[in-house]
Amino acid sequence: MVTFLVSKGWKKDPKDKATRRTHENDSWTNKFLEIVGEVRKKLSIATAELIRIKENRKLTKRGKKNRSLLQKECSCLSASSLVSSIEKQKSLLRKLKVSFGRKRRQEEAKVLNRQFKEDPGRVYATITMMAEEDPDNARPKYKVARNEDQTSASKGVFSDIVEAEGFWRRLWEERGTGDENAEWLKEIELAISQRVPLPTVGTWTLETNEAVKVILKKRNWSAPGPDRVVNYWWKRACTLHEGVASAFKTITSSSCEYPKWFTEGKTRLIPKQGDFTSENQRPITCLNTSYKWFTSCILGPMDKHLKVHDLMEKKQRQDGVGRPTTYRLTGQ
Repeated sequence: MVTFLVSKGWKKDPKDKATRRTHENDSWTNKFLEIVGEVRKKLSIATAELIRIKENRKLTKRGKKNRSLLQKECSCLSASSLVSSIEKQKSLLRKLKVSFGRKRRQEEAKVLNRQFKEDPGRVYATITMMAEEDPDNARPKYKVARNEDQTSASKGVFSDIVEAEGFWRRLWEERGTGDENAEWLKEIELAISQRVPLPTVGTWTLETNEAVKVILKKRNWSAPGPDRVVNYWWKRACTLHEGVASAFKTITSSSCEYPKWFTEGKTRLIPKQGDFTSENQRPITCLNTSYKWFTSCILGPMDKHLKVHDLMEKKQRQDGVGRPTTYRLTGQ
């Protein structure tokens, strides 16, 4: 009986306990983020529908889908019911923020109590060091100890621009120490060459009517980039359509660099709710509408190529449906 229990993991290594605690902490954090994400999604949908009703805009396919989701929350879709729903979601977000802070403080207290039980001297040394770092403060704030084995870069956060620059410089500018003639690389190259067809000799073609179909799908008044030209004017400048399509073909076939302004964007910092601080903002970048038109034109042939030659899972290819074209091309 004892042998059976031991073989099934009845008596575990103490290291497994620490791993389990870390997993539990990540689990409740991820669960909280999922709940917040759902609330923010509902808030965004309700806000967009309220704006559409006020501006009396046409209902799109996505709008119909979102409207059906809203009808589950609101029995009667009207401006007043949407405002009530929006305020309810905002109130829920505020409650979630408070509960998250309370839960985090409880978890930090548990960790500190566990450390004090296992090694009191280390806890006292940490507190003494924190007091010495802030001698002018009569009540210094306790800082949660971070894992010393984890650098700020490995956690996805850089302490300053020098650290960020050094991290990317090592990746892109320094020559690696790997073996470029390794046998497994040759096997991978052979497998890819058997799967992926050779590039076609012919150049990519873009007919004017195809380019026009792409721009007609764009929203008229989407925020423009530095060129300050909205899609509304591109749609109605019919005499320019042939030249634009020709320019797009030239960009893809020519070895010369295209103008820098073509891919430029205008970034704005949108303040979030709450106290205004530099960290409490979200950046939004508006690219030139001509560049977004161009990337949408090449997205169709690329997606068709991936589908015909089965180079990507269907679910993965369709992950970016409804998202910006640059996201589907770059994954960002």
